Amino acid sequence: MQVAQRLGCLPEELLDFASNINPLGTSLALRQLWRPAEAWRLLQAVQRYPDPEYKLLRQTIAAARAIEGEGVILGNGSAELWGWVAQETVALGVERVLTLAPHPCGFNQALRTVGRSPVGVPSLWADEEAVLAKVVAQAEGQPFALMVSNPHDPTGQLYSRALWQQILTLPNCALLMVDESLMDFCEPGASMLPEVMHYPNLVVVQSLTKFYAIPGLRIGFAAVAAPQGPRWQERQSPWNINTIAEQAAVACLGDREYQAATRLWLPPARDRLYRGLQQIPGLTPYTGAAHFLLVRCDRLARAWQESLLYRHRVLVKESRSFVGLGDRHLRIAVRLLSEQDQLFAALAEAKLG
Repeated sequence: MQVAQRLGCLPEELLDFASNINPLGTSLALRQLWRPAEAWRLLQAVQRYPDPEYKLLRQTIAAARAIEGEGVILGNGSAELWGWVAQETVALGVERVLTLAPHPCGFNQALRTVGRSPVGVPSLWADEEAVLAKVVAQAEGQPFALMVSNPHDPTGQLYSRALWQQILTLPNCALLMVDESLMDFCEPGASMLPEVMHYPNLVVVQSLTKFYAIPGLRIGFAAVAAPQGPRWQERQSPWNINTIAEQAAVACLGDREYQAATRLWLPPARDRLYRGLQQIPGLTPYTGAAHFLLVRCDRLARAWQESLLYRHRVLVKESRSFVGLGDRHLRIAVRLLSEQDQLFAALAEAKLG
């Protein structure tokens, strides 16, 4: 919205390769929920306060993810949940908080509110054995918390469950938060949700907004061991999830066809984007498991971004959005094939001065 205002155009006039929202759009189940014939139900619902315990939504999440409902903590998007993780580091008395660098700026913002500054563990394209060794070294034998995303943002690297299990069993690991907001785009098997019941020092965060293309509704959840659920729920503000977001989440979680269609569509579309970017002089794409690619540039990423934006109204995400990435990378989302063709044409005509 802000970029469109700066350019003097409508948001829909921009071709947005910066956003990591599912380009297939909202699911059929959600569109059916919002049919005109059903609109009166929503109007009736918003005239009442939501259930303060959100029993239906928590039960739906627990059933869909095969976890215990007592350990489901609802948040107004992942950013709110990161803030509660930051509060947990204070509650535990943990001052050393690690992240796998590069990482989203939002981690820093969440920690700053509680007087914490993250220590970046350089991990760009490092294998899991090296990541584990670096975490151990950076912890320096002190109690530590680790905040990570998996698949990793912005590299798209997918880490195995075994890596997190090794970190969780370190004697000085007080807390591990794995943000799995992008995990729905991957085939099942790497999620740490099944492990929550086994590790009291594990928190798994998932956002529903990216995969189901509902960022305007702001909804996600954290999963913790069931005995810890009540303590975490005390951090939740009353009615922090609105009724429409709650009903949308319930509908989306039940749409198996949409989930399967997205996972079927993504790999060939991502491979096509990778091959196309390889043909652009000055750009080097890296493979990943997410619905975007990290791309190294031969010159400042901002020069590429501004050329695409001002000449072609194509928006890509550049390095300044991530801590520890430097100034020579773009993150480019996987979008529909026709939109990819527009991107390739714009990149081929880029004027970098």
